[in-house]
Amino acid sequence: MMDKNAKIYVAGHRGMVGSAIVRELQRQGYLAPLRARTCGTLRRDLASVNIMRTGEYDERALAELMCRSLQLESAVKAFREYASDRKAAVAFCCTIQHAMLLARCFNSAGISAAAVDSSRPSEENRGTLRDFEEGKIRVLCNVGILTEGWDCASVDCLIMCRPTVSPALYVQMVGRGLRTCPGKSDCLLLDLVD
Repeated sequence: MMDKNAKIYVAGHRGMVGSAIVRELQRQGYLAPLRARTCGTLRRDLASVNIMRTGEYDERALAELMCRSLQLESAVKAFREYASDRKAAVAFCCTIQHAMLLARCFNSAGISAAAVDSSRPSEENRGTLRDFEEGKIRVLCNVGILTEGWDCASVDCLIMCRPTVSPALYVQMVGRGLRTCPGKSDCLLLDLVD
C-alpha cells in the first residue's frame, strides 16, 4: 500500500520544481483522498514467485497465479462488495492475457468492462478509453498502458491485481485515482495483492 508520507513530484513549466507530501496535497484539495481495502490473500502464493534480476516478479509465474479463476473472481467479488457505487474503476493487470480474462470475468458478472493493452491498435485503445471516459465502461483493465501519462480525473476506484515490488510503479498506479473531479469525494483502492 502507498505510504501516506510518500513524496510525489510536482511538475512546473520548467520541469520538476520540488516534491510534496501526498497527505498535504490531499489536505489542500489538490489530490483526492484515498481509501484502501485489502481484499487479497496472495502473500503466501507470491512467496513462490521468483524475483528476477530486473527487480520485478517473474512475469510468466505471476501470470499463472493471477489468471487463476480464484484470483479473477476475487476481483469481481471485491468490486461488488466494496465498490458497487463506483462509476469508473481501473484494474491493473500483469499480462495482456490477464487483462482480457479479467475484463471477460467482469462482463460475465454483468459489470461492463474492457481491456486496453499494447497488442491492440492504438485507435481501438483510444476508442475504449473514450467509452470509459463517457461512462459506457465501468471497469477498465490494463497492463502497462495506464500507469503513467494518462489522466481521467473521474477514476474513483483502483483495483490492484498486479503485484509489484517497485514502489515507483505502485505510486504511479495509485496516482491514476488521485486526480480531483467535481462530484468525486475520494478514490477507493481495492488491493487484491495483499
